[in-house]
Amino acid sequence: MALSWCWLMALPDEPGGQDFEAEGGSKKKSDDEEVQSEETSSTAESIASQASDSENESRCYDLGESLSAFRTRALALQDSERHRSLASAACDLVSGLATGPSSQLPDLSATARLSDDESAGTVCLKVRHGQAIEGEIATRSRIGYSVYMQEETSFILRVHCDEVVLETPGLEFRPLRDAAALRRKLRALLGGAFSKQTAYKWWEAHADEVCPFESSKLRWIIESILGLRSISAVTPQEGRENVLWGFLHARRLRPECFHFWEDERLGVRVVGVAAPPQSEEEAELQVCSDAMIAQVPQRDLTLGEYFMPSSMNWLALFNSDIIGQPGANPGKVAKLLSAAREWGPSQDGWQQQDRSWNCVDKKNFFGRTTLEQGRVIWALARSDEA
Repeated sequence: MALSWCWLMALPDEPGGQDFEAEGGSKKKSDDEEVQSEETSSTAESIASQASDSENESRCYDLGESLSAFRTRALALQDSERHRSLASAACDLVSGLATGPSSQLPDLSATARLSDDESAGTVCLKVRHGQAIEGEIATRSRIGYSVYMQEETSFILRVHCDEVVLETPGLEFRPLRDAAALRRKLRALLGGAFSKQTAYKWWEAHADEVCPFESSKLRWIIESILGLRSISAVTPQEGRENVLWGFLHARRLRPECFHFWEDERLGVRVVGVAAPPQSEEEAELQVCSDAMIAQVPQRDLTLGEYFMPSSMNWLALFNSDIIGQPGANPGKVAKLLSAAREWGPSQDGWQQQDRSWNCVDKKNFFGRTTLEQGRVIWALARSDEA
């Protein structure tokens, strides 16, 4: 289900200490952000107050003001520090997703409608962008999905027992186009002989034809894993086969909701619940993906937390029950799904073709993070896939 784990299947017994993806800790507000927060707080409180005057009443507002009001109302649903921590984490995810597209696409208009029902313990924000949009996740996050939002996406926050639940109708995570196309091609060509071994053998002979470096996101992600000298030299053939096989077996994820809760040891965690497969093909992909994830050793999961935190939190987001971990770090998930501020290709190698290659946190000479940013690059969705 979550393709971030595929690289783990290629790990040798004693992997080298290569830092695959530099990621900072929790985001700290700049001075400008603190000032902006103070300026918008009174507006947000005013909007939230208006919304609470009449239950279920829906009002249209500026997106930024609506997000501030949404947070104010969400935090006020229960009067406890624990609830506020959970609601704040959920609001961070909403903010990253809702503001990302218009921050990168100046011609894209975004409007918002805020409503709440205090008696039911819910608050709802409907964001309309006018047309469907799709976000590319940076290659070095090594996740085989794109983010997709319909013309209107809703964020419905409610309290359930000791949890905060966030429903997100209109949000989807779609497998890479070239991965799905390659899977269908291989099934047609290989028929009953379609397997990890035959698929990878064919890939080695024909990758340049079907997934050229000039344009294939799947090729870039696989090469960013297996092309590393520290991994390539010690990766067994089975590990290489597992990487390709895992990316080929992604199915479309339609999140029904995200559950935010508090773990005694790790603090706030989040778990995503995807809708059941909607076709026989999706069900088959789900079974194969789950089986592979279940085979990942706990040692490799621990290493993954260090080497690629974005990938491993994505894995834990939708597969915590399989890997036996208490959900994902919501801060890492919100950062992953937020809009990038800077990106661009490398100056040499195949990475010259990948506009997202330099979409990472910036560090200075001393290794201190100087720019922490999201990992999504937004564009208008293709009309044939809306």
